[in-house]
Amino acid sequence: MQKTKTKILKLIVQAMFAALAFLSMFVINFKVAGFLTLDLKDTFITISAMAISPVSGAVITVLVVLLEFLTMSSTGPYGLIMNLVSSLTFSVVVSLLYRLRRTRAGAYLSLGTGVLTTTAVMLVANLIVTPFFTGSTVAEVAAMIPTLLLPFNFIKYVMNAALIFILYKPISQVLKRGGIIAAGESLDEKDKYRVNARTVLSWVIGLVLIAVSVVLLIVVLGGDFYWVRPKD
Repeated sequence: MQKTKTKILKLIVQAMFAALAFLSMFVINFKVAGFLTLDLKDTFITISAMAISPVSGAVITVLVVLLEFLTMSSTGPYGLIMNLVSSLTFSVVVSLLYRLRRTRAGAYLSLGTGVLTTTAVMLVANLIVTPFFTGSTVAEVAAMIPTLLLPFNFIKYVMNAALIFILYKPISQVLKRGGIIAAGESLDEKDKYRVNARTVLSWVIGLVLIAVSVVLLIVVLGGDFYWVRPKD
């Protein structure tokens, strides 16, 4: 009975994370170069993957990206493929690594590796997929890597990673207290969540990374900020 209740609660929580990921695409959007959109859906997808399982992150990714494709995207199969590749790579890499070391240092390592891995994967994906759908040559896409695609993807995942590190710790504690994730499945098993100097330092680091990322997006990459997502 208890196992059934826990399974139901996990499904509810995953549905909530999926809803948050989908809703986040309507607000806090940055448009760069007319075809690159930065949103924060991967924050909520990855938190679910870290707290529950990599499979949870993968399922939510597919669901949210399909809903995006059907409701708000104008980039068709191209956008669908690129969104699937980026969100799956980030959420699965981060959650798999985090499962090996559920500590603060492990969280830093898994998020940092996720940022670098996803950035590299997206550059390869752009070289393969973008010419096929847009008619651009590989050389034309490659020319955009150092000035646009590399900084954009790196900044995008630094922002998501910073927000995850700010939000995951309190969220994991709520899930643990609700019996949704078991002891040993959260970042805070060794020290109960409380606001102390280390916590404040984590917040400051995360907020600084987010602020710097926003400045770089707008000032350096010429991005535009939207509260309501424009068409891709």
